[in-house]
Amino acid sequence: MIKIESKTGRTIELAVESLTHANLSNLDLHRAVFTNEVMSNSTFINADLRGALFDGAIINKCNFEQAKMMNALMLGADLRDSNLRSSSLVGATLDGANLRGADLTGADVAYASFNGTDARGAILLCERMSEADMAGLIYDKETVFPDGLILKK
Repeated sequence: MIKIESKTGRTIELAVESLTHANLSNLDLHRAVFTNEVMSNSTFINADLRGALFDGAIINKCNFEQAKMMNALMLGADLRDSNLRSSSLVGATLDGANLRGADLTGADVAYASFNGTDARGAILLCERMSEADMAGLIYDKETVFPDGLILKK
């Protein structure tokens, strides 16, 4: 059993031995604190992660498909090779995060911040991408963007 604190004042008890390879799908993890946690290969499909704190977390190779991650803080988080397809990242902060090889197809990124985020090799076929802050986004020829998108440098 692992206990996770939440900024809502409640403690979330998870029936898992470790946060790596954990199945946290469909759970209410609203404002949960995962700062600097190692959670590689975990599954968060359709989880409520609104306002969750993932600053400095190792969450690579995780499945966040359809997760509600509005206003989540992921400063410097390692999301390499993660699946964020159809997730809601509205207002999320991913500044300095590592999104190398991540798939954000269909993710809603309106008002999200990607300042200094490493998105080399990522699939960024996101919804409302023109409303996100992409200043300093690091990308390469392998990064996939929507047709016609022009990033401001």
